[in-house]
Amino acid sequence: MILDKEVEDFIMENAKQVQEVLIQDVKDNFVDKINGKIVWKSAVKIRYGKKLELHHGWKGGKTINRAGYIEVKVDTDKKHKYRLEHRIVVEKFIGRKLTDKEIVHHINLNKKDNRIENLMIFPNDSEHIKFHTKIRQFGYTNPIKRQIKNRW
Repeated sequence: MILDKEVEDFIMENAKQVQEVLIQDVKDNFVDKINGKIVWKSAVKIRYGKKLELHHGWKGGKTINRAGYIEVKVDTDKKHKYRLEHRIVVEKFIGRKLTDKEIVHHINLNKKDNRIENLMIFPNDSEHIKFHTKIRQFGYTNPIKRQIKNRW
């Protein structure tokens, strides 16, 4: 990167402050201490369900599955597995685990938009399908809008 003379002079005059800001930024955002070893945050990966390793492809424990939903790596009983992010968001909001039958619906149909204001739950797949059928047949009518508004 080429800096103009004025910017370069400013940096040199304030080198100590610039250095302190850069060091703090790197500490806060880019490095972590794992098992007593300093590593780049982007390099931490759990592989084969065993120990932490360095890996160039680590993306912070999130991935997008084949259906287009975001999955998050979670640790449960010393096993590493992925869970759907939208289900985790709803569980935190309602304060309990969802049952296997409960379905989380994305109101704007964007599978990657996991804000709580974009999510609603249905007690089972049948109710979820009925909801989609009504929208396909009649569009977003007032009863549908009320159902979305009063979902919590």
